[in-house]
Amino acid sequence: MIEPIKPGHELFPYDVEVVDGKKTVVLKKGWNDEKQVAFILQAIEYLLQFEHNHGSVSMINMIEGEAHGAMLRGTEKQKERFGELMALRQSWLEAQQAA
Repeated sequence: MIEPIKPGHELFPYDVEVVDGKKTVVLKKGWNDEKQVAFILQAIEYLLQFEHNHGSVSMINMIEGEAHGAMLRGTEKQKERFGELMALRQSWLEAQQAA
């Protein structure tokens, strides 16, 4: 089972730093496009392990919305996975239209 991304996970994008004596949430040092796309992919994969998300409007929209940016900023492997997710999304849309 894929676990959700929580504080302390390597793909959790934020750290807490003390600034002027106050704890402040900041973007992790070294956070980049590849890590951002990996974070999004991990979130989608986590949600896909639950059957009720398959074909849901929110999952269809999430895949479409995130795929465009990933295709611009991701690695080749990440782009390939988003291509697979877009094909899955398309199959859900076709099944909904056929019903």
